[in-house]
Amino acid sequence: MTKKIIIGLISLLIVGVLLTGMAFFMENGESEITGSTVKSERELDEFRDIVVDVIAADIQIQSGDTFSISYQLHHKEKVERCEVINGTLYFTTKIDMGFEKNWKFGDEQHTVCITVPDKTNLNDLNLSTISGDIAMVDREMHRASLHSTSGNILLTGVTAEQVACEVVSGDIAIAESEMVESQASGKSADISFDGSFAYVDMNTVSGDCSLISDTVQNIKIKNISGGIGVVTPVSGISAKSYGEITYNGVNQGYQFNLPNDNTMLTLISTSGAIDIQTNGNA
Repeated sequence: MTKKIIIGLISLLIVGVLLTGMAFFMENGESEITGSTVKSERELDEFRDIVVDVIAADIQIQSGDTFSISYQLHHKEKVERCEVINGTLYFTTKIDMGFEKNWKFGDEQHTVCITVPDKTNLNDLNLSTISGDIAMVDREMHRASLHSTSGNILLTGVTAEQVACEVVSGDIAIAESEMVESQASGKSADISFDGSFAYVDMNTVSGDCSLISDTVQNIKIKNISGGIGVVTPVSGISAKSYGEITYNGVNQGYQFNLPNDNTMLTLISTSGAIDIQTNGNA
């Protein structure tokens, strides 16, 4: 009798595990485990806002035919939330206990890829990863807040009213883009902007700063260790550095001022060279 009871309990336990697994897959879409990586893909309801907060994965926004998401995560990084509510996509993850001792990344790539149909204008993006890059190409949006502790932020062909980028260890590169207000900061980071930027606040502790813009209203660039290079229309300038300052190829010493009531470039470097070039009239 005791043996039958034990067998019955084991059978119930197995059935429970199977039902739990079926419920997980029904709720979270198809998943596949390969080595230490969990993969999944699903279609989503329409959204205009995106909130992503992950641990160790790249974040990519790409164009496609439908609203969807696909991800490859380390098996110790669990999906905590993946849903669309009132037009906002939420995707967040958490880690299992014992992460610090047992998590080994290996060579596998971990990525969260969000697909949005072509010509879809997004509202607000809030993307954050601890270890990973953030990348998007050819997207229009109202506002974006992007953060990577250890990784790069790479934007190409982005049109936005406001963009704020922050890295601790990694680079920020924005190319062929048009932004009204943009902020970029880092601890150990090279920062480069190329496109059309009216208001810029750029600073890094250790790294080079570069700005190429066909418009300028108020630009502030500051670093401690690294060079500053700008190519902009003619504007008012206030530049200070213990390194060399050049304006259109002419050495200006350690401080250079050029008055202008309408526009302003403020460039400060503790030890790096500052190179200023003009590309037209403001």
